[in-house]
Amino acid sequence: MRKKNNPYSQHETIERRILVVHDNSKSGDSLLNILLDILSSHGYVVETSYNAKDISNRLQVFNAHLVLIDFRLGMPASINLISELKTTKPEILCILMSSYADLNKAFQVLKEGAYDYLLKPVEAPDLLLTINRCFDKINLENEKSLAQKSLKEQTGKLMEMSTRLDLMAESAKAVTSYNHQDKLSKLLLEKFARNITADGGSLFLHKENRLELAHSLDPGHAPSSILLPLSDDSILGYVIKEHKPVHIMNIKEESRFKRSGWGGYNDDSLMVFPLISEKQKLIGIFTFHNKRCLPFTKQDLEIGLIFTSICTGALLTLHATEELQKNEKRFKAIAEDQTEYIVRFLPDGKLTFANDAYCRSLEQSREKLMGSNFFISVMQEDCKLVWDKINSLTFDDPIVTYEQRIVLFDGTISWQQWVCRAIFDNNGRLDEFQAVGQDISEQIKMKEALLKSEKLKSIGAITAGIVHEFNNVLTIISGNAQLLEDSYKEDGELTDRLHTIKKATDDGSEISGKMLKFTGKFQGDTEFISYDIGELIEQSIDFTMPRWKNMAQSRGIDYSMDRNGMLKTPSILCNPTELREVFINIINNAMDAMPDGGQLSFSTWCEPETVFITISDTGTGMPEEVKKRVFEPFFTTKSAAGTGLGMSTAYGIMARHGGIIDVESELGKGCTFTLELPIAEKTVNPTKPPISEQKVKGNDLSVLVVDDDEDICSILDNFLSKAGYKVLTVNNGANAIKQTEKEGFDLVLCDMAMPEIFGYDVIRALNTLNKRPKIGIITGCGEKLKPKLDKICRVDFILRKPFNFSDLTRQINDVINAEQSICRV
Repeated sequence: MRKKNNPYSQHETIERRILVVHDNSKSGDSLLNILLDILSSHGYVVETSYNAKDISNRLQVFNAHLVLIDFRLGMPASINLISELKTTKPEILCILMSSYADLNKAFQVLKEGAYDYLLKPVEAPDLLLTINRCFDKINLENEKSLAQKSLKEQTGKLMEMSTRLDLMAESAKAVTSYNHQDKLSKLLLEKFARNITADGGSLFLHKENRLELAHSLDPGHAPSSILLPLSDDSILGYVIKEHKPVHIMNIKEESRFKRSGWGGYNDDSLMVFPLISEKQKLIGIFTFHNKRCLPFTKQDLEIGLIFTSICTGALLTLHATEELQKNEKRFKAIAEDQTEYIVRFLPDGKLTFANDAYCRSLEQSREKLMGSNFFISVMQEDCKLVWDKINSLTFDDPIVTYEQRIVLFDGTISWQQWVCRAIFDNNGRLDEFQAVGQDISEQIKMKEALLKSEKLKSIGAITAGIVHEFNNVLTIISGNAQLLEDSYKEDGELTDRLHTIKKATDDGSEISGKMLKFTGKFQGDTEFISYDIGELIEQSIDFTMPRWKNMAQSRGIDYSMDRNGMLKTPSILCNPTELREVFINIINNAMDAMPDGGQLSFSTWCEPETVFITISDTGTGMPEEVKKRVFEPFFTTKSAAGTGLGMSTAYGIMARHGGIIDVESELGKGCTFTLELPIAEKTVNPTKPPISEQKVKGNDLSVLVVDDDEDICSILDNFLSKAGYKVLTVNNGANAIKQTEKEGFDLVLCDMAMPEIFGYDVIRALNTLNKRPKIGIITGCGEKLKPKLDKICRVDFILRKPFNFSDLTRQINDVINAEQSICRV
């Protein structure tokens, strides 16, 4: 029979030992041998004993699991044996075999502790089945014993863990109650060491480029400061780099790291824990070692990780609390030092806080104002509007900016601007209001003055256009009169009449000049004063502050003004009001180009005789077609919202100051305005010598006349042709540029204000020709034009309409016969 097919052998992995107790009769020997053969063949280890007295000795050397007793020992002897075995060897099971089918005896045997009672003759399957059940019971008892032992061990560990967790909870509660760095560091280290049963340790805190010793359990053991960075193969260097703890059972046997050389860290168990914030920033490091106690265990490491989290939170909380206290002190100091008003008030208007600036503005003490109604001094006409704005605030839209008038105690009215924020509690209920305000009375006055100035500028721009057309008409009248005068010199009466007409055109020219002076479109040097350009820029920034700061911030938009490039420059000769208008126009246009916020940068510097200013924004920029027309009157990109006068006015102001304004821009890259102004050198104009009558020289030259007025073209053609010049006239800038590209001219006389192609565009094109002609400007524009040196736009002379032929002749003779003069409008 093969053992693997034996259905009764279910415990082959255990050495199953059976002691058979049997008498020594011959018949008994025969039965015993059969029994032993059966049991042996099924893998049982069997020993025999022939009387009850021998059993104790046999069990000393043979550790049986089961005792099989033959009832022939006698009932008393059998029962006594079973009883004795249950007392001395309770783990051994007993089976009694008997030939007597006596139930009472069977019950008595089982009652004394026998596992089973078998009636002879016993069939081998029945015997083996019973024996297997015995061993099943034995196995169950063994497993139960092992389980109880394991349960006891685990219970012990859990009790130990519970004790340590109780200690940790106690420690966590203790560390959260400290609000001083030194005391907290000492407590954290002591509690941590107690939780992991450490002999000694240190706490280092991260400070800029070093670790500073906050506390040590064994002073003198660790250095007071450790410079960073550390080597990656050092323990602390590894912990800092990897943000992971280190657990070393015996540092003598550790080969991964270099030893620190600190006393006590050379021959013991070691644990190091980094303190890392949620933003993965190093806060500090705990180091612990053990000499006297057992080495640190894995459980110590797990406890340490938990306590590290507690310590990190405690240190961060303390740091945040200290920062909050510092911020509160700073805020209080700032609030008291501010020139702006800062107040807090309840929903019913009752004041709960007011800074010194607000108290001074009302000439009241803080004690008297506290508890009073914030709106008591607001003018009746403004109260409803103010309350409507404040009551409109919600949790999602808690900020509003508004202006109000208040009546001071002396009866005067003051304008104030406030930015008010509603503060809600965690349940969304309105708690109170906080407001920041300022006195804007002066800004209101300046705003009204600016509106008046804008109206005057508009009138000035319109007047300039009218004067231009008027001067063209006067030029036609004067030119024809001069042509007739030259043709009919012999007719005295006609000559007198023509003189009268010429005098009338001169008077008309003077009147147009006075019109421009009245509107501010024409300025002489004697009306200018010496002024610092940096101060003008600062005034312009301050004037526009309500728009780029207060109003913008109330809508969550942020503008910044960068003045880092503003260097000290010499004074310039100027009209401050007009130059402020230039800067304000540029700043306002920059705000329009940066609706979501951005930066304005200001730079000033100087070169010999010239002050330079650049103003750059980070806005949307301009396409090329807009950049070309940005200085044209009435040109605007703002639809109905703009007049198109701002930048053309700025251009005129710069021209009157003998300056230059230009713009560089690309879409998506913002704009940069560059302004050039002459440094103040003199305050009086030299007296001009009388002009003698001139005769035209060099009459073999070719001349191109460019003017959109055909009558003026005809007059100049007539005069110059009579003088012997070869004359060609065109009435627009585009044709002028095409004509100069096809043939060369010695002189080009060009008007400034023309449709489509402006006079400056023609001049720029002429200056790019390989053979540049002499260039003269004949203009009816009102702005004062001053020749200046420039690489892009050069002219040789400028003549204002209406003009005398003698002035034109003198200018032509000067440029033809003198060395070339390079100049700019």
